[in-house]
Amino acid sequence: MMCEILSVELRGEGLSDEQRIQRDDFLDDLYEHMLDLSAYVRHKVLQFWYRLMRELCIPVTRQRSVLQRAIGRLRDKAALVRKAAIQLLK
Repeated sequence: MMCEILSVELRGEGLSDEQRIQRDDFLDDLYEHMLDLSAYVRHKVLQFWYRLMRELCIPVTRQRSVLQRAIGRLRDKAALVRKAAIQLLK
């Protein structure tokens, strides 16, 4: 749901301050879930980041931190998480 809102409603340069704050909150939540205890959650959130990246919805100011955390997921114990991290980094 958050991914849909981010890719459709909260993208681009012409956002109001309230929309920008909401977008940043959603991105913060997704960013934190990259370290979730559940491998399934980590896998899905990496897929969401890949989708947002493909649709050019990740602000430039956040791209570096997302990529650094994705690099850290390359050493994850779950194969699905490692595969999703590789897909994001391609």
